[in-house]
Amino acid sequence: MLYLAEVQKGKGGLLGGGKAELKLLACQRSVDNWTTVPNEESIPAEEANAMAPGVLVLVELTANKQIQKIEDASRKLASTLNNLCRLLEKSKSQEDEIEQWKQSLTYQSQELNRREMELEARTEQLQQLEEDFEQLEQQRQEVISSREEVTRLREELDRNRQELESAWEQLRGEMQRLEAQQAEMQGKSTLDASQAETIQRLLGQLSSMTDPTAAVREQINLGFEAVNGFQTLLDSHWQAVDQSQATAQQLQQQLDQQIHELQARWQEWHQAQIAYEQAQADLKAHQSRLDSKQEQSQALIAQLQSYDALYQQVYQLADVSDQVVIGQKVDLDALERMPLDELQSVVQELQREFEKMAKLISMQEEEVLDKQQSINELREQIKNASEYDRLRLENELADEEESYRILNEPLIGQRQVAREREAILKQHQNILARRQGKPVDSGARQVDLGPVLMQLDNLRK
Repeated sequence: MLYLAEVQKGKGGLLGGGKAELKLLACQRSVDNWTTVPNEESIPAEEANAMAPGVLVLVELTANKQIQKIEDASRKLASTLNNLCRLLEKSKSQEDEIEQWKQSLTYQSQELNRREMELEARTEQLQQLEEDFEQLEQQRQEVISSREEVTRLREELDRNRQELESAWEQLRGEMQRLEAQQAEMQGKSTLDASQAETIQRLLGQLSSMTDPTAAVREQINLGFEAVNGFQTLLDSHWQAVDQSQATAQQLQQQLDQQIHELQARWQEWHQAQIAYEQAQADLKAHQSRLDSKQEQSQALIAQLQSYDALYQQVYQLADVSDQVVIGQKVDLDALERMPLDELQSVVQELQREFEKMAKLISMQEEEVLDKQQSINELREQIKNASEYDRLRLENELADEEESYRILNEPLIGQRQVAREREAILKQHQNILARRQGKPVDSGARQVDLGPVLMQLDNLRK
């Protein structure tokens, strides 16, 4: 199994006479999954004697903690940090893409609204053109009716003209016949009574026919004047019809072009609407998955907090009772054989290291408590926030929870190390006190809670 370790070297005496040791820091569970080693276990490593203290190495161990392979971890850590930077950049790029996608959807929605308004305006324009076309068609029908009426009047005038010409022919024939009779009568010296009566009757007929002929001529002239007036009106109507037809053709072309453009824009709008609906569905699906993951994350955080609380309760047992210890790592026989002054120096060194670690842990615990208070305040704000503010507050809550996790996870291991060092310090102090002749209560049997804490840590991971 592969471990990340730190090279350490003793100062001589009990601590190993300057030989190198490997302090196990983390263990590789899978390709991208590393977990911390909670007990900060150290193993002897002659292979690392040539390495400087504090160097990080990758060491491959067997099940019995025998070293199979050891190598410098600098390149591995640099590669891991580089991959982490790339992942962060990729995450930022994806956030930018999501923001651009939201802006694009907003722009598409505004464009669809604008096109819809243009479509309504074009529809109203088409309705107005249809009404104008109906009026032109009505005028066209009126012109056609007027033309038919003029044609009928012209035919009627032609018939009247033919009747008048035939009447004139008949009249001229009668006049010629009368002139012939007069010439014939002039050749005769005397007329009998019947001939004079006939001549008198014919003269009366001629005189009676003069007035009707003038009336007919007057009617013919009036008819021609009416025909000319109708012809003028007909010509003006025909010109209006020709202009109306040209205008109607032009309007029809414009109408066809606008209908074509309207259909194209309608197709574009329809496609954009489908894309917009699909985008909304995708957004809802993403939001649903996000809500589910947030609920799952909150449940996991609550479970982790319960494990942390249980972990702290177990550690508190070691604080309130001398009969409870966390791990037995002290060689008691070696301490019994160690010179008294050297043992006293070791106890003082352990005391200073423990106080330094306790101070550092206290500062980190204050930061964790501040983060926990911030998380509680954000949760209260989310309950009464609007939809827009809730999204922002949930993002802040996620950041705060992540910061809490980053601060709290190493603190758990540090607490465990501090408890173990405290237990070692107490054992050293008890042996020193007994060898100095001071009273020591050693009759009670101590209980080791190290396995319990290790099982809790495994459950937490």
